[in-house]
Amino acid sequence: MSKFDFMFFHDGCYVTDIVAPKSKYTKEEFLETAQFESDGYDFADKVKPENIREKYVRWYPVPPEDCDYDGDKGCYTFGKPGRGAITVWAINVR
Repeated sequence: MSKFDFMFFHDGCYVTDIVAPKSKYTKEEFLETAQFESDGYDFADKVKPENIREKYVRWYPVPPEDCDYDGDKGCYTFGKPGRGAITVWAINVR
């Protein structure tokens, strides 16, 4: 079972996406949680059912070169379906 759960993805300064695993959230639960967690943020108006997309994320122990991440412990980022990928609900807010 993956440790991945509901989270905000960011570019270092700003939230770029809201994501959560499909295995733990229905589309409706994801929307409700995203609306609650986004309350008060400047992007809250983008958290709508029509903006929800199905994507894939993967844990990278060493972040890919195109991933703007400064940490030294790896990160989750969007990727293609395949080995290690998790299907998620996602809303792009930027």
